[in-house]
Order: sequence, then C-alpha cells, then structure tokens
Amino acid sequence: MEELPERSKNKVSKRMICYLSEKGHNNFFYPTNKKGVLKDGCVYDELNWISGNRNLNLRAIKVKNNCVLPLTIDSLDDKDILSTKNDYYIVVWIDKKV
Repeated sequence: MEELPERSKNKVSKRMICYLSEKGHNNFFYPTNKKGVLKDGCVYDELNWISGNRNLNLRAIKVKNNCVLPLTIDSLDDKDILSTKNDYYIVVWIDKKV
C-alpha cells in the first residue's frame, strides 16, 4: 500500500485574530463570534471544513490550545482553552486570505 504524504504544517508568522468554535448540527464545529489571538510562531494544520452560510470567508485550523489567547471568557466552556495540558488541540477559524 502506498504511503500518504505527511500533511504540510503552517506556522503563524505574526499574531492574528481567530474565532473560537462551537459544536452545532450533527456535532460539526462552527465559528462563533468569540474572538481570540493566535500567538506568533505556533504551528497549525489546515482542515478541509466549511464554515457555514454566514461565515464564508473563514477557514478552519487545528492548533494547540496554548497557542490561543481568548479575548473574552463568558462561559464555563471557555475555560478549556486555558488548559495547562499542552497536548490538547482546538479548532479555530481564521480569515481565508491569511
């Protein structure tokens, strides 16, 4: 069987705004209005996901949770982003033009 090529990793070159995710219909992830900042130097994987009807200019990425600094925390679910476990990944949404 032929081996699949390794996914290309991308690196955040400068801090950028991202949008946090929430689970929605059929347990799919969708972008929210909650913003965060991606730290520069963090490595992320692009995901081939669509962002839904209202957010067509966003693309999904998977990044370690310690690379995201939430700008607001308004629910108990948001505390998971601040986890000290560096092996956790989260899905956030960034501008497609970046």
